Amino acid sequence: MLFLAVNMSYLSVRVIVLNFSATTTTVPTTTTEPPNPCTNCPSVYQPSCLGGAVSDVCASFVDAGVSYVQALTGITTTCTLVMTCPIGSFVQYKVPIVGTILPWAGVVVSSCDESVGTWMLGVPPLTAEFADITCKFGTP
Repeated sequence: MLFLAVNMSYLSVRVIVLNFSATTTTVPTTTTEPPNPCTNCPSVYQPSCLGGAVSDVCASFVDAGVSYVQALTGITTTCTLVMTCPIGSFVQYKVPIVGTILPWAGVVVSSCDESVGTWMLGVPPLTAEFADITCKFGTP
């Protein structure tokens, strides 16, 4: 598109060329699970919620800042799930075998001993074994 502006009082001519093109920008959303360097401790964060109503909404991997870290602690290798539930959500976890889903009001510290392969939530002596965990929006 070409615009021509002439200013007769100064006898100057300005030519302005505008080039318009249609572009589409796609903002990627990450729904893929972050890498888990642990060998015997499975990935446990579930962004699809842990059951309940179809209308339940849980935080994505990215929104909960989910990452898995493996470290040598003493003579054992420990895996840690690092996550931060967004404002307006709470931690919900699933008890293994029975499948009961419970809210967690304690400190979110989760670790798994690679020699055992069992995830524990909390700080001893206040711990609970869990199989899955999520950040669910709403109230517990």
